[in-house]
Amino acid sequence: MGPAVNNHHPPSSPGGTLHDLASSVPLQPQASLNQGAISYGPEDTETSQGNFLPEENEDESHRPKAQGRVCSASSSQFPISKTTTAVSSIKSNSSGSPHLGCKLTQVIPTTRESLEQQPTLNAATAETQSTTMPRKAADVRQTYTAGQYRPMSFKESIGLSGLISLVGGSLGILGIFGFIAFLWFGYGPAPEAAEATWVWRQLAIHDWMSRAVTLAALALGFIVSMQVALCTSMIAALLLERCSVRRLDAARISIMRGTESSALKLAQLVLFSRRWAVFSHIETWLVLFLGLGGLALQFTSTALLSDLRPYTMAGDVNASHVESLFSYPGKNFSLVQGGLTVSQPTYSVFGEVATGYHTSPDSYGFSDTGLKQRGLLPLVGTPNRTSVRQYSGNAMVLSSRVACMRPKLLRSQYSTKYEGDFGILNGILQYSQALHEAHPEADISCPSSEDCEQMPFECTIPAANMNDTWASMACAAGGIGSAGFRGPYSPSWDPADDPWSANASVWLVASTNLHSRHWSSLDVEGALPSGQPLDNTEWLTYEMLPGLFINISMCFTAFNMEHREVQMISSGSTREPSAHWSLVYDAANTNDIQLYIGADSERQEVSERGILELQFPDGDNSTAAGSPPPLQDLLDLPQDEIMPGDLTASSVLLAMEYEFSGGDTPNTTFILCHWCTTDGTPVHPEYAQLFAGVLASSPGGGRAADALSAFLNIGGFSVYNQFLLNSMYVSENVSMATTFTVVTPGPCTTAGMCAGFISVATLLAVYLALIGVLVAIFVRNVRYSRCGEVWNTVSQLMSFEELGQILDLGNDAGDKSVAKAAQKW
Repeated sequence: MGPAVNNHHPPSSPGGTLHDLASSVPLQPQASLNQGAISYGPEDTETSQGNFLPEENEDESHRPKAQGRVCSASSSQFPISKTTTAVSSIKSNSSGSPHLGCKLTQVIPTTRESLEQQPTLNAATAETQSTTMPRKAADVRQTYTAGQYRPMSFKESIGLSGLISLVGGSLGILGIFGFIAFLWFGYGPAPEAAEATWVWRQLAIHDWMSRAVTLAALALGFIVSMQVALCTSMIAALLLERCSVRRLDAARISIMRGTESSALKLAQLVLFSRRWAVFSHIETWLVLFLGLGGLALQFTSTALLSDLRPYTMAGDVNASHVESLFSYPGKNFSLVQGGLTVSQPTYSVFGEVATGYHTSPDSYGFSDTGLKQRGLLPLVGTPNRTSVRQYSGNAMVLSSRVACMRPKLLRSQYSTKYEGDFGILNGILQYSQALHEAHPEADISCPSSEDCEQMPFECTIPAANMNDTWASMACAAGGIGSAGFRGPYSPSWDPADDPWSANASVWLVASTNLHSRHWSSLDVEGALPSGQPLDNTEWLTYEMLPGLFINISMCFTAFNMEHREVQMISSGSTREPSAHWSLVYDAANTNDIQLYIGADSERQEVSERGILELQFPDGDNSTAAGSPPPLQDLLDLPQDEIMPGDLTASSVLLAMEYEFSGGDTPNTTFILCHWCTTDGTPVHPEYAQLFAGVLASSPGGGRAADALSAFLNIGGFSVYNQFLLNSMYVSENVSMATTFTVVTPGPCTTAGMCAGFISVATLLAVYLALIGVLVAIFVRNVRYSRCGEVWNTVSQLMSFEELGQILDLGNDAGDKSVAKAAQKW
């Protein structure tokens, strides 16, 4: 152990105002060097004054014993008169303990004029610094000139590295926060990040979002920790120069100024000083909030990662193949028909050509859906279909059109057989005259003129089973130009034609509020009363009893199925709705399905309906590229000439025609009411609820064209889906962009999705504001501190004689022992 240090020196420079040090005890006389330049080197010269350790092989009795710290400059507050050179080296006594040995080697007188031009104690002279390394000791030679301290600039106080840490670190924090904000708000304007930047999409697609957030938080925490350490030194300098500190805390605070310590340690030291006055200093609050803010920002990664959630994102377009066709198997070919509408309907995602057409009737009561062209995705399963955002390739296109108007009935009668539970209407339907009255410029074209004017009809009218409800039905009366429907030998309807042209069909749609008891109160047979137009709608209303009516509308329907090249694009997320109904109570709600199929007149935009937009590569969205030949004509070809696309389209189309004609049976009544009594062809309850729901939700008697179009199209989707499930095995090459689930932050459009980001942004804003306030106060008040400089700290500590006794106590004792001993003084 080295000797106890008890030699004290007057202050050569104030490192800060230490107001609490005035109570220190008187000090021992000290040995001081003459003021002037002090040079440490290996030369041995004559000793001047002071207490030093003996030189090796020299009689110790002729030299004074060491009394304390050695090689200390005297206070610079005295006039400088001469220069003294001293030699210091590390020696070992007989016990092996190291001692600091010094001796004066040279006295060089100087003049006052020359001293005025010498640097101060803080700055080294222009002398050359040299270092030699002997075998047993390291001797350092350096020249300083004592003098008055000069105020330092902000850059000198914190150094170049500190300036870089403050300025560069703050810019780095802003840059990292900008990158984090980019991750949170980089989704782009389109839904599902379809138009996000390439970088953002790559990070999401390759599952790098969580890693990017973690790395950004790590870099942010590193910069903050560096800045907090520097700011702790700056606050320590402010405490020393601007405020008062306890004598026992002066050394520790000075060390914190020179070593960039923890902000919380400094806060603890200040707060535990047991003086309420510390709370009146802004430095106390700065170090407290800076420490807490720096600590909180270390949990940036945890806060940000809490915002990461599964997100459905649109992927890139990739080549794929789908099983969408079937080939002719030869003699084993057999097309199963009928009964498909009894199964639950399929609300498959489809693509539709945007037309903006609506079915509002004109002043003549003419209501027309316009041409509806809908592309069917050759995919099985709801998840597969709803994930498609872009499809390019061949697909089946279902084209349809429905036009409804007031009927022209001749010799129409009703009957109430079957014990009066429901009614039956029959008569002559003059569809040609009804069309001319509703749409004067229309002209029916058919192969034989005698069959294009009228047809007999007989349809069942249901009886409603619940009060204040209406029961509805749709009756396929027959085909235009013949008593029957289009068969396997007939050509298909051309979508370029009107729905009242050849190969189209005539339907009657009816709804009534008559109950079974009302039908039973009527005569068994009777003529229909005169029909009256129902406002300016497509309905004629017949009042059977006071307040009890039958509303009837006549509709032309036509549809076709083609296999052609298409492109379907989604402008948002797609969905397949479901019907909400029960077998035990009347609570059906088909609003979602009506919106999906386009029966909601208020919302016709494709993006609002959750479907795809259909486009054709040739730009012709009004006509087909070529209707398939009749199925029987196709089967008469050689087997190798039967194309799978034509065979599939003709088969699906024939199955649909068979389904919606009751097996080519005229006057087939479809039961399209849920709570009713009637006779006819049953369908799944969801068809009935949808049909009745469309009529009930539209003005007047309802839009019959929308209701019938929804029935035909969703029925066609279901027929095609049955083929997909059981028959398709021929693949086609297509290009598709589908969605997939990734983990991304936010998005912040939903409440509570960005709590972590908001908390980090708030912390960073407060933190940077604290940095700005601290820098402003530091620049204004600090003049004599060098933050992060150890030797400057040691020099200023040793220059205060008030700390001498405390330093002596700490030579061989812990901090607690020194504190207890100092408290007794």
